[in-house]
Amino acid sequence: MWFILSEEDKATDVALAYWFRAVDLDGDGALSPPEMLYFYEEQLHRMECLSQVRAGGGVGGGGGVFGPEKQNGCPPRRLGPHL
Repeated sequence: MWFILSEEDKATDVALAYWFRAVDLDGDGALSPPEMLYFYEEQLHRMECLSQVRAGGGVGGGGGVFGPEKQNGCPPRRLGPHL
């Protein structure tokens, strides 16, 4: 049930907390660069298979989530006020 609700409206606090827990692979309470890269590469491969992007796209995003003040990853509070 939580998956359906979280998939339908990804902007709610419940959905953000659900997806954060889903991508926090090591369960340490922060999203690390390797965790983000894992999901980025999976999505890039999927899009390449669907011919939506060119092969060879680089990792350039992150939206400033990782910065000098948080070398070990992104805690949930950086993604939403109630996580």
